[in-house]
Amino acid sequence: MKSNYALLKAASLLLIFIIYSGINHAQTVSVTDDESYSPETSAMLDVKSTDKGMLIPRMTTTQRNSIATPADGLFVYDTDENRFYYYDGSNWVDMPTKNAHSTDTSFTLTKQLIYSGDAIVWDDARVPVTATTRGGSRDPDISKFKDNGSGSQGVFIYYFSAYSEEELYFTLQLPHSYKPGSDLEPHVHWVPSNTSGGGDNVSWGLEYVWGNVNEDFPTNTTIITGTSAVPTSYKQTICDLGTIDGTGKKRSSMLVCRIYRNVNGSDDYNSDAGLLEIDFHFQKDSEGTTTEY
Repeated sequence: MKSNYALLKAASLLLIFIIYSGINHAQTVSVTDDESYSPETSAMLDVKSTDKGMLIPRMTTTQRNSIATPADGLFVYDTDENRFYYYDGSNWVDMPTKNAHSTDTSFTLTKQLIYSGDAIVWDDARVPVTATTRGGSRDPDISKFKDNGSGSQGVFIYYFSAYSEEELYFTLQLPHSYKPGSDLEPHVHWVPSNTSGGGDNVSWGLEYVWGNVNEDFPTNTTIITGTSAVPTSYKQTICDLGTIDGTGKKRSSMLVCRIYRNVNGSDDYNSDAGLLEIDFHFQKDSEGTTTEY
């Protein structure tokens, strides 16, 4: 009976030693087929191989989005999108997998940069008034806007009458960064000729026809208009002309346009309105293209 107790005591001590030894060395877990390899003590898990890789959990997008309360830093591979994702505490973030290199001072791409999904990027296609043409039909006056107060020649802009419809003409080519099929948001930048019309409105109109490269222009033009309140000071004011439908339109497509003051609409400002610039907000899906057209 005594010998059995001694044997049991010895076995218990050996088990305690093995458990203690395992806990003590479990600070670093090494996975390798190289018995001579010593794991890095700074790593919780050290995987070493010269002919095999490591696989993290692979799942579909639906399965990834179904993970309940994902932990910050959770890392998976999405088999639908063929991308690595990690959870940042609020959202799943996809990780660049190739063709990108970063340093402390630069970020280098060896392939085209493309915006997709929720990455909506806007830019301006600006048409300065120097790019417009006075066609001889109903030209606005070009008059002094400001001078230096001591008799300088000053700077001049086009002023549109309050009593007759006057216009300028211009063309606009969509850049290579334009997202095909997306809409355009045109605006007119203008300034009042006097500040006595505060509370009145100025209305602008845009007539255009929009065609793709190597395709016929539409048979008819389209007209859109917008209205903005007259400011009580000589400040730059923006008039939103609404939205131009971009369905079917491509990069390098061309708009042929007429900009005019829509005095026959809701315009009730009885003084000239000075045109500063026309611009078109457009969506980008890249920083350019790898093809010429």
